[in-house]
Amino acid sequence: MNHFYFFLTVLLSSCAAVIIEKHDQPILSIQYPTESDVFSLGSKLTIQWSISDNHSFLVDINAISNDDRVPIAQGLNATVENYTWTVPNELMKKANKLWTIEISYPVNQTASSGSIAIIKSTSITQSFVPTATIGRYMASYTAAASITVDGENSKTHEQSLDYFLFV
Repeated sequence: MNHFYFFLTVLLSSCAAVIIEKHDQPILSIQYPTESDVFSLGSKLTIQWSISDNHSFLVDINAISNDDRVPIAQGLNATVENYTWTVPNELMKKANKLWTIEISYPVNQTASSGSIAIIKSTSITQSFVPTATIGRYMASYTAAASITVDGENSKTHEQSLDYFLFV
């Protein structure tokens, strides 16, 4: 019977000596966008990140502003290290705010960009077309300019100016 307890003690002590190897969690950091970048509605934003090793795990990407969370992509393989997002026009009512890009990955870890701005797009176009007409004793010059501004609620405001000068 003593041999049995001895054998049981040796067996249990050898099982308790199992070494548990700890692996560090992969580290992910966002490379782009960076702090203070500005993007307009409808523009393309390529989100870039790097990982400390070549682990294959899945990531979720969100845009966050205060209480607003806009899903960008879910279940991407982290080794891809970039994702191109077209800033949706549906953010019109949430534009002109500061946002951060957040990438979440296994074991409830996240990486965040610095604050970026998503703005309503504004485009200004100008044209200037001078023309000259010279008659027998008269010269005339025409200058034209137009300005187009895309404003709130996607309304377009246009103004055209025509100037004529007779000499």
